[in-house]
Amino acid sequence: MDPVRNRAHDEVASPSRTAGAAISNGVEVSALVRAFKKGDRNAFGGIYDEYAERIYRFFFSRTANKELSEDLTSDTFRKALEHLADYKEGKGSLTSWLYTIARNTLTDHWRTAKGDAPLDEALELGASIDMAGHADAKEQLAKVKAYLTKLSADERQVVLLRVWDELSYAEIAETMGRTEGSAKMLFSRTVQKMRRDLPFAAVMLFLINRIH
Repeated sequence: MDPVRNRAHDEVASPSRTAGAAISNGVEVSALVRAFKKGDRNAFGGIYDEYAERIYRFFFSRTANKELSEDLTSDTFRKALEHLADYKEGKGSLTSWLYTIARNTLTDHWRTAKGDAPLDEALELGASIDMAGHADAKEQLAKVKAYLTKLSADERQVVLLRVWDELSYAEIAETMGRTEGSAKMLFSRTVQKMRRDLPFAAVMLFLINRIH
């Protein structure tokens, strides 16, 4: 994602990755972390390229603001660069570690910008989706968004992390400070609740994620 990388480049000193060095699994991410800790700052470029798009989507799905999402993404990776040496693989995945930084960054932003405004007030799903000519879809989306504001903060968070951010239950658990079983149960109960109260809501969320 060029806009984000350009904005963050100077702040995180993120270099270009070696040609063909695509990251396909957690093993290589771990190797990059170890390389960084051994003094290879170039390794952070690979970590950035692997996660920048996902972290940007995390912010955009919650703010519906492109420039703000780019700024928050930059802030997140700057903090990650500053603290990566302290990251301990045995205590959780790099993914959940980065998402925790992202959540805290967003919380700090709302607190500063709106004076203790809760994170859940920032919920704005699907703002960038082009639904011109699809009046029914727009109306249903509006109903889904209105319904989501009635869920608890944890219910909304688990749905967004699972459906929009596509995190595993283990990563959700680490990010939310829960056990994996608790995260899975919370998501299941929330989806069942959505299907009962607003039958098309769960389907609409998955559709939004695929279109975006």
